[in-house]
Amino acid sequence: MKALKQDPNNSTAWNDLGYGLKEGETVVVAGKPYTERGCYERALELEPNNSTAWNNLGYALKETEKGIVAGMLYSQRECYLRALELDPDNSMAWFNLGTTLAESEDVEVAGEHYTSRDCYLRALELDPSDSNAWNNFGYALKEDERVVVSKKAYTKRHCYLKALELDPDNSNAWNNLGANLMDGESVTLGENQYTKRECCAKALENDANNSNSWYNLGATLEEGGTVEVDGIQYSKRDCFVRSLELDPSDGIAWSKLGYSLKEGENAVVSRKAYSECECYVNALELNPDDDTTWNNLGFALKEGESMEVSKEIYTKRGCYVKALELNPGMSKAWANLGTALGELETMVVAGDHYAKRDCLVKALELDPNNSRAWNDLGYGMRTVMVAGKPYTQRDCYLKALELDPNYSNAWYYLGAIMDEGETMIVAGRPYALKDCLEEAAKANR
Repeated sequence: MKALKQDPNNSTAWNDLGYGLKEGETVVVAGKPYTERGCYERALELEPNNSTAWNNLGYALKETEKGIVAGMLYSQRECYLRALELDPDNSMAWFNLGTTLAESEDVEVAGEHYTSRDCYLRALELDPSDSNAWNNFGYALKEDERVVVSKKAYTKRHCYLKALELDPDNSNAWNNLGANLMDGESVTLGENQYTKRECCAKALENDANNSNSWYNLGATLEEGGTVEVDGIQYSKRDCFVRSLELDPSDGIAWSKLGYSLKEGENAVVSRKAYSECECYVNALELNPDDDTTWNNLGFALKEGESMEVSKEIYTKRGCYVKALELNPGMSKAWANLGTALGELETMVVAGDHYAKRDCLVKALELDPNNSRAWNDLGYGMRTVMVAGKPYTQRDCYLKALELDPNYSNAWYYLGAIMDEGETMIVAGRPYALKDCLEEAAKANR
């Protein structure tokens, strides 16, 4: 402010004033209010070749906003490009330009095309101490990719670790490192080992409003498990709820929240209760091509129930058909559709008619380890061909029990077709009719 009182045409002072303002804050200069963005625009009116001010103006703009300089409109991306025209070594402008590009997009700078990954790499070549650039570069890499930076090869994981070496409080890097780890895996950082769950919890210690970290933390928990964040215990469901309160546009989180609910249960998100089916509908309004959620919605609907998705009504069977139109190789959806059909009913999938048996056989051709499909195929059938081999009712129930020894329905139905005094071998042990019914009752408890 002192510099501007002495010289109101000092471009650098206007840029510095803008840099010192928080979002939404204003300052009065010569009786006129200026926002952060307004300060940068004034700096550029006075000095149009100020690369730093162009970069800062781009950063101050929201994605759909445009800045005004000398009567011309400039988007975020155009500001960063202008900054790089003036100073190709402006590392922050390279980083910020990368953030404006979608995965498959590229942009031309000085006659060459750059993807987001290229922009982050360029930023790191200019400033290898930029923790955020390391994080974003890692996120842009494919899982099995290695890229050389300053004569050293880096994978995704190496980039996240480098980001955290430079800034141990980088919440996004902790979150991405956690997402990169497999269940049971751990990674060494400094003198400590961190599991997937610990990385996600660490991300939330540094930024409790990171919706992705809440989602990823929830995904690490088993049903019934909890994790402590800031002295509070959170269940799997709690984590998904917290994620959605921060970002209600996350379709995957809605789907996972629905899957965590049992029949008749509700989850409260931002003071509104949602059933399992309503969570799936929210997910599908956001991601209509999510075949797994269509299958789950069908499974959650009772016979005769329906739900509206994108102004169309879907029954249980209609959801399974939609899942199969999106993914004809989904064994679970074929099995579920077959189970939902009556003995004489058929459904059209991709122009072809399928009866109950056709659906179950299709499910098993795609996944021979689908115990539910084996059980349901046995129910009401005599002999059926699967992958060129004949199976009797007993064969089907035995196959289901080989795959899932706790399948109560398979035990019950196997017992129901056995004669008094007959025994069947399951997992190397003989079972009489009475034994089968006892196992069914035991598994049902």
